[in-house]
Amino acid sequence: MDFMSDRLSNGRKFRTFNVLDDFNREGLGIEVDISLPSERVVCTLDRIIE
Repeated sequence: MDFMSDRLSNGRKFRTFNVLDDFNREGLGIEVDISLPSERVVCTLDRIIE
């Protein structure tokens, strides 16, 4: 799991929440938005677990 951030060409920030499987390097989930509150992170992890 990792968070990353970047800026759009207009200067607005956005964040990504990435979940990768280290064994086979598969991307299990990526969430992208201006804000990633903890509830959304938990929902993303719950969805991946299912």
